[in-house]
Order: sequence, then structure tokens, then C-alpha cells
Amino acid sequence: MATNFTSTGVAIGGDRVTAHAWAHFDSTGTPAIQDDFGFASIADVAAGRCTLTYDTDPGTYNLAAASSQGASSVNLNNCLNEDNNGGTGLLEVLSTRWDDAADNTLEDVGKQRVIVFAP
Repeated sequence: MATNFTSTGVAIGGDRVTAHAWAHFDSTGTPAIQDDFGFASIADVAAGRCTLTYDTDPGTYNLAAASSQGASSVNLNNCLNEDNNGGTGLLEVLSTRWDDAADNTLEDVGKQRVIVFAP
């Protein structure tokens, strides 16, 4: 599942920082990771909700995470939550749809991407 990836990092505040983990996945039907670095698995929680399990827990909840969704004709939004309620080492992804047909309802979405930076 993991892709070979080499980076020297980006200088932020004098330190070199690289992504702790990233993934491209589809949460429709049975969630599946298409490509990743640093994630071990994905699990379905409910409609519009899934969790990604890190290969190595970042050991902190002081991290920066970003996400995007693509190839959709509707307005979609992702919310990322470091899921310390579900267990350590989990990142929860919530996907909502907001347009005239659905007002902020949770919905499974294909072509999602996340990236996580940890100190």
C-alpha cells in the first residue's frame, strides 16, 4: 500500500519538517486506501465518517492536518479530528455535503486526501 517517497523536508522555524502521514482514499462502500505513507488501515465508522490508523502513532495531539476532496459536482467539506476517544493513533475524517439537496449531512465520498504534520 505504501509508496516510496523521499524528501529532505521543508524548513519551518529552522527545523526540517516532513509529513508524518498522508493518504488518498475512497470512503464510498467499503473504505479503501488507494495510496498512502504512514497509515496502516482505514475503517468505516458511519455514513460520512471513517478513521485512518497510523503506522506509527505521532504521540501528540499537537499536529497540523489538512484534507481535500475532488471530482465532485456538489459542495463537500472535510473535518479532521485526532480521535483520542476511539483510541490512540487514529485520525477521524468526517465528510459533509452542503448544497440545496443536503444541508451539512454526513456523506461517504470518493477521492479524498489527507496529510498530517507532527512535531
